[in-house]
Amino acid sequence: HTYTIVLVSTSSLVGAGIWGQYIEKSSGLSRPFGYFGCIVGGAIGSILASWLFSIPLISILSAYALASPWIQGVGRFRCVIQGCCHGRPTNKFIGILVTNPRSRVCSLSDLKGTYVHITAGYSMLANLVIGMFLWRLWYSNVALTLILSLYFILIGLSRFVEEAYRGELQTPIYYKLKIYQWTAIAFVVIGIIISILPFDDGASLKLIWNCEYLIPCILLGLFTAFAAGMDFPESNSRFSRLSD
Repeated sequence: HTYTIVLVSTSSLVGAGIWGQYIEKSSGLSRPFGYFGCIVGGAIGSILASWLFSIPLISILSAYALASPWIQGVGRFRCVIQGCCHGRPTNKFIGILVTNPRSRVCSLSDLKGTYVHITAGYSMLANLVIGMFLWRLWYSNVALTLILSLYFILIGLSRFVEEAYRGELQTPIYYKLKIYQWTAIAFVVIGIIISILPFDDGASLKLIWNCEYLIPCILLGLFTAFAAGMDFPESNSRFSRLSD
């Protein structure tokens, strides 16, 4: 449903922006975005779309669960280039060296000239495995509830481990765990809860190639890429840059 794609994708981007501004508003970042906010915004948009267009909620959520690992995996290339989601110091055999002064590695964490874990790469690998696994389950016609619950559980587990190797100084820490580790734990709990909720077991997903759906997806993808990946380094305006 075209309007569902537009609504959920837009709410995901808005949620990511709100999350980034709220969690990292005092870190010196001009235009941060947050993955967990994207999921929250997408969930809200999915609920609205289900209500407005009479589409089973589990169908919308599981469709985005199948797409999200690939979207996030591709987006992590920008993380590597821009320096966000960077790792803590490590040795030169498994780390990367960042020297761009506008990178968050240098401007916020003061790790210029220091080898750091390529945590964005770790995330790419995790999303690749999760994405292939979920698509294999979908191809096997398992219940959509299982796909959705496993998405939350697997993403939560992988993100919890990933955060142990990340070195962003602006990330809040509560009770010896980073805030994103707490949200990762919440994801695992949400996945467990979803697995026992009485969703519509008769709902299904079919892959349909139709320009009616392809065009808005491309346009929204380009807009998201612009919002989350385009910098104006010479500007000091609000939201002009992803880093300092």
